[in-house]
Amino acid sequence: MKLEFRSELFRASRDRFREGEESSYLRQKLGDVLKKGQLRDIFKQRKDRFSLESVEDEALLKRLAEDLPIDKELQNLIKQTFELDEKGGEKKKRKPPKRKSDSSQDPFHPKRFPSFFDIDVKNSGGTPVIKIPRGGSKTVQFNSDVENQYFDRVDDPGNMEIGVMTYIPDDAKGGDQKGTVNDISDIFSVSRKSPQDGKIKVVFEPTDEMQVGDEVEIRADLTSPNAPNDAFSQLFWIKVTEPPPKQKKPNNLPEEDEKLGLPKLYRVFEQANDNQQNVRKNVRTWEQFESAGIEMNYDVIMHPDVGEGDKLESISINMDSRTLKNFKAKEQTIEKNQLADQGYISEVYFHTLFLYIITKKKNYSIVQMNGDESPSDIPLENYLKDLFQSHYTQFLLNFKIRKLMEGLG
Repeated sequence: MKLEFRSELFRASRDRFREGEESSYLRQKLGDVLKKGQLRDIFKQRKDRFSLESVEDEALLKRLAEDLPIDKELQNLIKQTFELDEKGGEKKKRKPPKRKSDSSQDPFHPKRFPSFFDIDVKNSGGTPVIKIPRGGSKTVQFNSDVENQYFDRVDDPGNMEIGVMTYIPDDAKGGDQKGTVNDISDIFSVSRKSPQDGKIKVVFEPTDEMQVGDEVEIRADLTSPNAPNDAFSQLFWIKVTEPPPKQKKPNNLPEEDEKLGLPKLYRVFEQANDNQQNVRKNVRTWEQFESAGIEMNYDVIMHPDVGEGDKLESISINMDSRTLKNFKAKEQTIEKNQLADQGYISEVYFHTLFLYIITKKKNYSIVQMNGDESPSDIPLENYLKDLFQSHYTQFLLNFKIRKLMEGLG
């Protein structure tokens, strides 16, 4: 920047521009740089990523649909694609979980080294027996007074060792002698967790070598200089039992096809990039529709897919329609563009859904006058497609979404 230009550009205070040709020229140059080149590409990438990382379409529609009053008569006309939380538009109020009184629990006072070690199992006497179904797992809890970092601290860390004392195979299969197991990992997958406020949890999962009826005596040692032999020990038995029977579905529960659902939503793009295909599973392209003989271009807003029994199976919404592009062209912020996309989807989707449902429910038929010729019947899906291609979608965007955008400034 030349000295003469800079002198004419700034005021005497050097903190503001003079109003003149120099400041106008500089603003124009800066505007051209910001609107073109690499910065423009970065803004486009950020806008695309922001839109893709927004709330998922299914979650958005589900949240909106849960507040809609849909009765049983309308449910039969909707393709059952995913279940809503409640029927009839009313949510059941969940009772907040009861919190245990703090006064009923004794405060935990951790010690650097444990002074005791007990297995937390209800036992009427003798060595505790823990039953684990074959193919399942069980968490065994031990009680102690050692601090939480006992296994992980740098200075004088402790340890918990678990070993097999006795292995008795199932008698019914000829196992009348004690087996030999060198390592507990041969018969159990063991996962130990660090102490947590006096609780040490160990997960036991029998391996495929274990059969129903096998019994194993386990010894767990928690090291401590306070113990007689530098470790507290606990003995217990594990018995492998039959896996639980599969629960039969009660007859009074609705089948999958009787659950209240909504038609599948697809976003349609002129050309879907790899990022859109990877992030969203509900993406289609114009080429896919054209190859099926279905019109899809800048003028088309949506395409309703009707299956057997006049069920509305899916609604494909064109995200590259001229109507949406013109509407978003007036907005420059990412937040407003995201709001426009979500508003466009929700308005087109639910208006299509309920116009279809109501028309079918009332047994209306659509006819089109062809000049002097006799009127011809028009499929409802074609009528809705033509309806949204008119100024109807533009009205929905300007009437509702524009007001929401004004709230963003």
